[in-house]
Amino acid sequence: MLNRIKKFYIRLYPRFHFGVSRNLAQTYVEILRDERQKTNARLLEEIEDYDLDLGDATGIYEGETSNFLTTRGRAVVRRLVDEEKERRYKSFARSVKTIGLPIGLLLGILTLITALSKLWRYKP
Repeated sequence: MLNRIKKFYIRLYPRFHFGVSRNLAQTYVEILRDERQKTNARLLEEIEDYDLDLGDATGIYEGETSNFLTTRGRAVVRRLVDEEKERRYKSFARSVKTIGLPIGLLLGILTLITALSKLWRYKP
């Protein structure tokens, strides 16, 4: 792994390949590992927040006992989270429509009654 990172770094910065040290490559590997852990933690937290069931999907985790998601696993989780967000938004919009329209109608009727009572009591 360190050799691949070293080659990648040399391709990225060809003029400075003389000073590529093992410590730099190890630091880069640690940064990648930390980013991967953060991404996995965030996605697993979203799975719990939205109460998603991954079911019997194969290939989501890297190993039998690993908590790290594969690239395919991350894509599946993101798709499931997006679908759940869309479903919840549609449900919320539907409830606002069913509750909001009668409330607006009721307020309109109350306004009309108030206006008519004021006109009826008005004496010039």
